[in-house]
Amino acid sequence: TQPPYGSPQVDNGDEVQLAIEVCKIKNLNNFFIVHVSRRKGNVWAYKHLYHLITERLALRSDDTRRFAPRS
Repeated sequence: TQPPYGSPQVDNGDEVQLAIEVCKIKNLNNFFIVHVSRRKGNVWAYKHLYHLITERLALRSDDTRRFAPRS
């Protein structure tokens, strides 16, 4: 598998460290909170990775703004 690099205009291939936390809410069936935060690296490369990860999680929501990265 190839590393998930973004376009060369925004991702120079340097290291990006991020933390992913998944929490299940007690007594709410199939309700999870996913928190992704950048620890180190280029913000544009992080944004690219963030979107790759959240797309693959198959999140369901009527309000997709809740899953947007914080500024």
